[in-house]
Amino acid sequence: THEKGHPELFNSFKEQKDDWNKFLTACEANKNKFEEMKNESDKCKVIFNDLAKFLKQKENVIKDQTLKNSYDAKLEHFNVLKKHLDEIKEKALVLSKLHDEVRKMSADSEYHVKLSQINTRFQTLENGCKDLINRYEIYCNEHLLFNDSYQEFKEDLARDIDNLKFNCDIVGNLEVLQEVQKKIKDLQDKQSNDNVAFDQLLGQGE
Repeated sequence: THEKGHPELFNSFKEQKDDWNKFLTACEANKNKFEEMKNESDKCKVIFNDLAKFLKQKENVIKDQTLKNSYDAKLEHFNVLKKHLDEIKEKALVLSKLHDEVRKMSADSEYHVKLSQINTRFQTLENGCKDLINRYEIYCNEHLLFNDSYQEFKEDLARDIDNLKFNCDIVGNLEVLQEVQKKIKDLQDKQSNDNVAFDQLLGQGE
């Protein structure tokens, strides 16, 4: 090529070089953006897996409602449920932060669907735990009331037995015998009322 044509060739090569450099710069930018998106996606995946594991564990705990016989067992379970609720609320804060991360992703990302599903499970779990707490608070109050009624009935019955034993002795005094007869009749009348109270106590225990 004649020297006079060199500038034109140089300009043409320069344009191609500039275009190529722009292309490489765009590729590098897209690569960095893709790596950033992948890192965010990997972080979200770890958080999702952790939340799913947490949910499964707590859902199993809430489902396992074996019968608690004593007041102490009911009260202990009531306190355990409140602790679970605190942990659920604490984990829900992580879910709230995850919302912000997923919002940055593309609309067709699978994490939008996963987030909706896991959000529903969290809400169901929290409501179920709150419901159980309310129920066990009632169970504890009812059991405590039953314990008090039962103790009161036992003490009252023990007093009646002592009165009956005291009035079992045969005395040759008519006036005393008449008084004893009256007391025994009063105990018989009281027994009828106590039978009703006892039936009520049995129903309360059931």
